Amino acid sequence: MKNLNYKKVKGYIEGYYGKLLTWKERTKLLDVLSNNNMNFYFYCPKEDAKNRFKWKEQYSRNWLKNLTKFNKYALEKNINVIVGISPGLSFNFKSYVEGNKEEINVLIKKLEIFLSCGVPHVAILFDDIPNEFKLFVKNEAEGVTHASIINETIKELSTPIFAVPRIYSDELNVENKNYLTDFFKTVNKNVQVFFTGKYIV
Repeated sequence: MKNLNYKKVKGYIEGYYGKLLTWKERTKLLDVLSNNNMNFYFYCPKEDAKNRFKWKEQYSRNWLKNLTKFNKYALEKNINVIVGISPGLSFNFKSYVEGNKEEINVLIKKLEIFLSCGVPHVAILFDDIPNEFKLFVKNEAEGVTHASIINETIKELSTPIFAVPRIYSDELNVENKNYLTDFFKTVNKNVQVFFTGKYIV
């Protein structure tokens, strides 16, 4: 397995709520990033239904064609594209903990398709999901479960990935004070984790 040997990850995160950009607008952003010596573009918009609310559904052939074209241009500009998936809203954690592999296999297949488009990096995001894990899973820690899903994905893909834990800033740590300890104790050391620091903004 290769390591992510980037001294600095500098770039743009298309990960907000609101209107989706067009591929033309995204391409223009690549020019801006290149002109400012940035090296990453992270695609994970909240309003892309197949990225979040309907993450189990596959993208259309046309969308994947556009992604391939976008990624090719990014590489010409020395920019690495990360495509993320946010499965947490509907992922059946209880079923997963009990040994059911159906949903994680869907997740892995979707990430494999991104990689087949030439995208160098993929990501799994657990941010902005309800703090209700213990309502459904009694005998496993939330941080351990999220990290285990990431680890299992890495094993199947044979490539390091990026990740966003559910608790991704210090100010959220009051919700589950063991989450980050459990997560980082469990997660594969090759994972690059996005964390905002003391505050979200």
